[in-house]
Amino acid sequence: MPIIDWKPYQSRHPSEQELEEWFSNGSQNNVGIVCGSVSKNLYVLDIDDPALLNEKPIAAIADKTVLVRTSRGLHIYLRSLVPARLTHRPSYHLDLIGDGGLVVAPPSTHPSGCKYEFATDVREILEVEDVNKIIEWLDQKYGYHVPSGPPMMVSSQVEHN
Repeated sequence: MPIIDWKPYQSRHPSEQELEEWFSNGSQNNVGIVCGSVSKNLYVLDIDDPALLNEKPIAAIADKTVLVRTSRGLHIYLRSLVPARLTHRPSYHLDLIGDGGLVVAPPSTHPSGCKYEFATDVREILEVEDVNKIIEWLDQKYGYHVPSGPPMMVSSQVEHN
């Protein structure tokens, strides 16, 4: 649970003073990264099934970008030239975190005691043309059909860990 209201940071970066208040008092606060346009089009694939790493579009990028071990799987950090919406695919254990979402990052600790850690030495975030194409490919393979009808309401505060 965030210790601050992070909604304002969906449209602006924290100030130096705010960062000092959060981290200079000796507390061991976790780190959250707000995704989407405010973070230069940062998107995170939140994968809870390691088998997805073998799927063609993910295998092609996994060794070229930042990977973080989480309590249940991996976060794959990407930048996308084409914006993407928050996407939740429980049927194949994947979420795409973007505008309106946040991920917990190293050196944070999950409530279970698991540490968020970098999974490789890569520290550059790969830029892809359209992160939506990865989701579309997986949707086709796993037979996921986007429901038709009026758009669903999506909460503006989504937290993934």
